[in-house]
Amino acid sequence: MTPKASSRLALFICPWIAPILLAAAIGWAQAPAPTASSAGLYRIAGTVVNSITGEPIPRATVSFSDVETRRTVATSATGKDGHFALEGLPAGKYDFTAAKRGYLTASYDQHEAYSSAIVTGEGQDTENLTFRLAPGATLTFIVTGDGGDPVEKAQILLFKRVHDYGLGQRMVTAGQYATMDDGEVNVYNLQPGDYFVAVKAEPWFAMHGAKKNSNADAAGQPAVRRTNPALDVVYPITFYNGVRDENSATPLHLLPGSRERISIQLETVPALHLFVPVPAVSAAQTAEDGGDAPNQSSLQLLLFGIKLPGIGPESADEVKDGVEEYTGIAPGHYELQAGDPPRILALDATADRQLAANTGTPAASFHALLHSASGGDFTGDATLLFNGTDPAHPAAPLRTLCNQKECSLDALPPGTWELAMGSGEHFLPILSIGEHGRIRSGNRVTATDKPLDLVLTIADANARLNGFAKKDGKGQAGVMVVLVPRNPAAHSDLFRRDQSDSDGSFSLRDVAPGSYTVVAIEDGWELEWQRPEVLAPFLPKGIAVTVPELNPSQVSTPPLHLSSAVPVQQGVEKPVRAAETSRKALLGLH
Repeated sequence: MTPKASSRLALFICPWIAPILLAAAIGWAQAPAPTASSAGLYRIAGTVVNSITGEPIPRATVSFSDVETRRTVATSATGKDGHFALEGLPAGKYDFTAAKRGYLTASYDQHEAYSSAIVTGEGQDTENLTFRLAPGATLTFIVTGDGGDPVEKAQILLFKRVHDYGLGQRMVTAGQYATMDDGEVNVYNLQPGDYFVAVKAEPWFAMHGAKKNSNADAAGQPAVRRTNPALDVVYPITFYNGVRDENSATPLHLLPGSRERISIQLETVPALHLFVPVPAVSAAQTAEDGGDAPNQSSLQLLLFGIKLPGIGPESADEVKDGVEEYTGIAPGHYELQAGDPPRILALDATADRQLAANTGTPAASFHALLHSASGGDFTGDATLLFNGTDPAHPAAPLRTLCNQKECSLDALPPGTWELAMGSGEHFLPILSIGEHGRIRSGNRVTATDKPLDLVLTIADANARLNGFAKKDGKGQAGVMVVLVPRNPAAHSDLFRRDQSDSDGSFSLRDVAPGSYTVVAIEDGWELEWQRPEVLAPFLPKGIAVTVPELNPSQVSTPPLHLSSAVPVQQGVEKPVRAAETSRKALLGLH
C-alpha cells in the first residue's frame, strides 16, 4: 500500500494491441476489517541498516502510521545496534518509514512512489524486519567565470532521468540551487541515479539595452540606441562537463552515499537580441490610444524539452514602433509564443534575429466543460494535464487548473495529446470527449490551429479493488501489481498500480467501472510495463475482472475483494542489487 502513489497524477501514452484475457471465476465481497479485540495485540521489530555496507544505523527514527487514517500510531528510535521494537499494536496495516540525517528518508521496500505496508495479525511474521536505508548522495558545485573568479548567484539546474511512467526513460527537473559569494553550493541527500547539470548565470558587470538592428533599413525599423558591446555580454547555458550543447552533456551517475565535486567554468559571449513584430491590429489600436504597444509575446528557456519559467528573459525589454525587443539573451533553446491568436516557435538562438510577422506554428485555444459520468456537471477543483504522444519529440506535460466545471488553456501546440485529470489525491479518468455534438471514447485530443471547445465526461472512479498476490500459495511482498484496462490505447488513464504489502495484499484505488486484467510481476519495477510487447506475455496468467457501475442509490462503492489470488510472475532476470554494486564500488571491490 502506498499513500504516496495516490497523490501522483500519472500520464500514460501507448499504442496497444488487444490483450488476451484469461477468463477467471471471480466474486466480490466486502473484506472484513481485523479488530484488536478479535486478533489481540502484536509486535513489530527489526533492524535498520545501511543499504551499502549492511552496518546497523543507530538513532534512526522509525515511524508507523495507519494506512487508512494516516494517523501516526507509533514512533521510536533504533538502539546502538540499529534494533527497534514496538509493542501492543492492534491487527492492521501500517506504513513504515525510517529517517536519519545523512540518509534518504524512505518507506519500507520503496520502489519509486510505492512501498510495502507491514501487516500485523495472526500468522504474520513482523518481528524480523530489515529496513535498508540508503545514504544520500552529496554534490558540491564550484562555478567560476573568466579568469577563474567565483560566480555568485549562479543557478544550478538539476535534471534526472526516470522511468516511472512505464514507457522508457524521461527527463524531469530535480532541483534548482544558487551559488554563494564564493561560487560554491552544496546539495545534500540526492537520490541515486543519472543526473544532468546545467548552469545559468549573469556576469556581475553586464549591462543590456536596446541594440541597433543590423537590418534596420531593409526591415523598415528605425535605429535605436546602442549599448556598450563590452558590457552587453552573457554567460551561455553551460552543462557538465563544460559543454554548451545539451546533446553533448555528460550524465552524472550518482551512487548511494557518493560525494562529488563538480567544477564548471563560464565564459562570457556577446548577448543576443530578438526582434518580434507586434500584431498589426494591436499596434494600430495602441496607436489610437497614444502609447506604445504592450508586450504581445513571451519567451521561455527550454532545457531537455522542459520549459523553465523564471529562468532568463520572459518578456520583451522594450516595445518600440510596433516591434518588441528582447535583450540579454544567452545562446540556447527557447520557445516563443507570439501573436493573437497565439503562434509558437521553437527557437535555436545563436545570433541576433529579426522575426517575420506571423512566425511560428498556430496554436489552439482550449476550453472544456466537465461532466460527471453519473450525470450533471462535475463539481470541485481539478488539474488537467496534457501529455504529448510523439516519442521522437518528448516534452514535459502541460497543465492547467480547472475551476469547478471548466478548464481553459490559451495556447495548446499542434499535435496529439493525452489528457489526464486529478483532484486532490484522486485520479479522475476521462471516459469520453464530446466535440460539436459528436462523442468519442477515450482521453486523446488532436490540436490544430482551430479552437478546441470540448465536453469531457469524467468517470466515477470510486471503486477500490483489494486482492492478494501469491507465489506457491503464499503472499508475496514487494510485487508490482498492474491493473490493465481492456482498451488501453483509448483509455490509458485507467491504468492503476500498487505494491503488495508484507502479506501479499494490495489495494488499487480510484478504479472506474469497466473490464480489466490484474497482473502481479516480481522484479517488475524496471519494466516498460505499458508497452504491449512487454506486458502482453503476462496477461494470459492475469486475472480478468469487471468493476460494476455505481448503484445510483449509493454515495460510494464499498471495497471490492478479488476472490482469486493473482499469481506472481517473474518480471526480469533478477539483477544484482544496486546497493550491492554501490557497496563494491565504494569499498574498492570488483
